[in-house]
Amino acid sequence: MTTTPPAVHPDGRYNTVQTAEILGIGRTTLWRLSNAGILKPRHDKHTGKARYRGRDILAYWKSEI
Repeated sequence: MTTTPPAVHPDGRYNTVQTAEILGIGRTTLWRLSNAGILKPRHDKHTGKARYRGRDILAYWKSEI
């Protein structure tokens, strides 16, 4: 986990790889957080792929610091 605030836009949407890099965690850890309901992704309605909102990333980061 990084100690500097993530540089994300609150209304932005980030894929799994980007979110893991932003938070400084592995994709497996991100997957575990998602399964536990701690950091829930939104799914793109056209592709079905997971997307994380910037505000959710920021909220999770603040709760861990």
